[in-house]
Amino acid sequence: MKRQVGDEWDAPNGYRYVQHSTGRKLKHHVVYFEKTGHWPDSAIETCRFRDGNIHNFNPSNIYILTREGKNASNSGLNKRLTTIEDRMLSYVEDHHDPKEAIQHLQDAVNQLKEIV
Repeated sequence: MKRQVGDEWDAPNGYRYVQHSTGRKLKHHVVYFEKTGHWPDSAIETCRFRDGNIHNFNPSNIYILTREGKNASNSGLNKRLTTIEDRMLSYVEDHHDPKEAIQHLQDAVNQLKEIV
């Protein structure tokens, strides 16, 4: 029987899979995607469970660990930056006053600078 989008099943290794519109995906990767808007880049990132429980799909329990070494590159960071830029542009375009929207974004960046 062919799996339908949304179907879930456990693999022999215990990990849960979901039939996604883009194909078979690990459920914790889908949760991470829904939380952040981007898929983990398997070349440089590992999707992990904070508490070690591979069946705890609470979004706060899922995080990314960036791999070190020869496979690590800026591709994951570049993808995230592109996502941020796209969202910022959408925010400005959708706002009733684009100049005010740009000021909000500048204020947010300034707050980040104070934190970092």
